[in-house]
Order: sequence, then structure tokens, then C-alpha cells
Amino acid sequence: MAIASPPLPRGFDRPPIGCDSGHEQTLDLAWSYLASACAAIAKSKECNSDQPEINFIRTVLIKAAEHSSPLPEANQNLDEHASWGSPAARIEAAEGIMSLASKSTSSGDELLPVIERLATDPAWPVRFQVATRLVSLYHTAPDLMW
Repeated sequence: MAIASPPLPRGFDRPPIGCDSGHEQTLDLAWSYLASACAAIAKSKECNSDQPEINFIRTVLIKAAEHSSPLPEANQNLDEHASWGSPAARIEAAEGIMSLASKSTSSGDELLPVIERLATDPAWPVRFQVATRLVSLYHTAPDLMW
């Protein structure tokens, strides 16, 4: 028996803009952890598009893909170290969105424009998440993959 998807918690329905710095840091962490949890569920073998919880997971990941973290100027040391810091909601969102898109053609209408935007993100770690997972779209979105 499936559990109904809860709505996004109050305050999670928009990126944290105009908050004082302490509150903004807390929201950055919350978005990162929430997006990370949703990405982990999206990657699991048990995850499929028939589950009602997928709507909640998809909504969170799409909203997290609009988050301000990571900043484009962060993690600019790609030539020295191919690593990035956390929290970074858009990085987690890119990973989860690619996993969802690889499992179902039905979510493509909603996810493909988000993938296209993330593929040109100003922060290289976000683009990296999309690029390293493009082949996973072979069966569900071959035109985008190529």
C-alpha cells in the first residue's frame, strides 16, 4: 500500500532569496539534504514511475534544480581536483533528475527541459552530473542523449 506524497514543507516552495545569512545557510543545508535523499531514492532499483511518491520526489528535485547552490565561482579548481563541496542542492538535483529520466519516458516532458538547463549550468559540477549520466537516457530520451 502506497503512502500519499506529502506537500513540500512551508518555506521549501522557493529558493531562499533575501533571507538573513544564518537562515539562508540553514535552508541551503535543508535543500541539499532533501535533494540528496530524493536522488538516492530515484537511483534505487525499487524506484519506478508507477509509485505515487515519485511525484513528490520529482517536485523536490525540480525545485532543487533552481536552487542557488553551488555558486558558479565555487569549485573552480577542476584542473587540480575534480571534486566539489557540499551543500549543493543543484548537484544533488542533477543526479536525481538524471536517474528519474533514465527510468521512464513518461516523465520526459517535465524533466527534459530541466536536464537541458542543467547541462549548461554555470557550475561545472552540475554539468558533470548530467554529462556522466547521459548514456542512461539511451532508452528513454535518445534524442537528448545524442
